[in-house]
Amino acid sequence: MGMERAGGRRRVAVSTLVLALMAWSPTVAQEPSGREERGKVHSAIEKAIPRVVKIVGASGIRNIPGNASGTIISRDGHILTIDSVLLKTDRLRVVLSDGRTLKAKILRRDKYRSIALLKVDAGEPLPFFPPENPGPLRVGQWVLSVANPFNLAQGDEWPSVNLGIVSAVTRLDLRLGVNDFPYRGKVIVTDANNNPGGFGGALLDLEGRLIGINGKIVESKETNTQISYAVPIQTLIPLIDGSIILRKDETEEKVAGFHGIRLFDLGTRKSPPAYLRAVAKESPAARAGLRRDDLIIRCQQTPVRNCKDFYEVAGQFGPGEEIAITFKRKEEIHQVVITLEEG
Repeated sequence: MGMERAGGRRRVAVSTLVLALMAWSPTVAQEPSGREERGKVHSAIEKAIPRVVKIVGASGIRNIPGNASGTIISRDGHILTIDSVLLKTDRLRVVLSDGRTLKAKILRRDKYRSIALLKVDAGEPLPFFPPENPGPLRVGQWVLSVANPFNLAQGDEWPSVNLGIVSAVTRLDLRLGVNDFPYRGKVIVTDANNNPGGFGGALLDLEGRLIGINGKIVESKETNTQISYAVPIQTLIPLIDGSIILRKDETEEKVAGFHGIRLFDLGTRKSPPAYLRAVAKESPAARAGLRRDDLIIRCQQTPVRNCKDFYEVAGQFGPGEEIAITFKRKEEIHQVVITLEEG
């Protein structure tokens, strides 16, 4: 399908708008119809095009494509994308919607969610998606996925757009037969196609608001099925704030805040349950009332099944930030909020 650039100066080839829709009850989700609704979708797409970029590099591994997508989330050129093999190269480049190719540097990597934050210098403010909480998501609501799967678009060609619905908002690591899914938070499962190269693209609502960053396809070898998902944007705000709002040295890794909790983690391959081995004196955890032998069962609404779970979640927050901890003491469940400090 073709779409005309603003001002009608020239027409650029656009990948087909794929209507990858599952059969769904009309009482849950109704197909966008009418001139007003079509105009809303068209406006959301036009808004998204200059805010989604192509990422190219060299994966260095056979059969691993050296391309991905990215989503601009600041006027200064901060870009969210998937943390993949190709990001390990110093030849990493970002191609803007106008065809400009810029060198990119990696600011931060969130291995827990497989997300990376990049930075480019365009010499001018860039159009971007504000990294804000878009509000509650509804199963069955319509969404748009804007990305560059299979490296179809090059130069100033526009990325592909897929229309779909939110199939579920759930955790994938709990699903039987799903292959090695490390992130234990909730994700947005959608039937909007997310093919290779589209990872890191933007998932939007029909108002054009950013609701998630496209993740890699999750495959089940047992059932030979695939699931497309996106990481909700609100869960990435701590990662974003550390580089965009604080304006510190953007080449440094974000320093995790000090909580004073030491767990019974013996360093073995199988991480044990998150029992407290000790609590540092006068630490944030001690002031909150945590004690030796308490069992941490949840951190920031994320279930904690072992020591590794706790360290991964708590490690995403820096000094001055708060984390909510739910723990079990004997037969009672308690919850506290602690403010992290500098270590």
